[in-house]
Amino acid sequence: FDSRFLVSGCERMGNTEQEKNEELAYMYQRTRLQDFQDTFERQATGENLGVKNDELMNSQQWNDFSNRFGSQWNVYWNTKKKIPTKIVGSSIESSAFGISKVSRDNVDILAKKFIEQNTNLFKIDTARLETTKKHQDQDFNVITYQQKLNTLPVFGAYVTLAAKNNKIVLFKSNYKPDIFISTAPSISDSDARATAKTIFNLQSTSEQSSSLIVYPLIDTYKLAYKI
Repeated sequence: FDSRFLVSGCERMGNTEQEKNEELAYMYQRTRLQDFQDTFERQATGENLGVKNDELMNSQQWNDFSNRFGSQWNVYWNTKKKIPTKIVGSSIESSAFGISKVSRDNVDILAKKFIEQNTNLFKIDTARLETTKKHQDQDFNVITYQQKLNTLPVFGAYVTLAAKNNKIVLFKSNYKPDIFISTAPSISDSDARATAKTIFNLQSTSEQSSSLIVYPLIDTYKLAYKI
C-alpha cells in the first residue's frame, strides 16, 4: 500500500444519493503524492500553470510592474483569478530591495519584499507563506514557500523565487487568494481513517500518518485529512 487518501473533514455526506455521489467525488480521492513541493509542474490542484494573455498584459497591475522592472518578461497567467503564475525571461537587481548580495540567509527577505511590493499583482499574503525549501549553488539562490491557512497547508499551493547573480530571474506561484473556509474539522481523525478503510477495503490504516490540509477543487476548497 503506497498511496494516501483524502477524506473530507469539513462536511458530512448528504442525504440523497446524488449528494452522496457528489461528496464521494471529492471526499475520497486516491492520489499519489510524490515530492510535490519540489516539482511545481506536477501539483494536483485542478489548475494549470497558466497561459499567455494579451488582455492581462495590458492590465493596470502589469503596467505598474513593467514600468518599474521592465517589460521583457515571459508571463503566464491564471486567467480566472487574473494573477501571474510564472514570470521569467528578464531580471531585477536585488539592490532594488536593499540587498546587494543574495545568499541563503537573506533570500527569504528578498522574496518577501518583492512579493509585498507587488501585492496588487500577485495577491499574495506573505503572512500565509511558510518556507519549505532553500537551495543555493554556484549560480542560483532559490526559495520555495508553502501556502498555509491558519496552520494548515493548502495542497499544491506554492510560491517560488529564484535569484541569479544578485538578480531575480524567476517567480512562480500557485497561491490561492480566495480561500475562506473554516479550519475546524467536523469529523475526527479516527472517523477519517475508518472511512478510508471502508471505501478502499483496506486491512488497516493505523500505520499511515495523517494531517489536516486544505484541498483545492475546481471552484471551491475543502478541509480534508491526508492519510
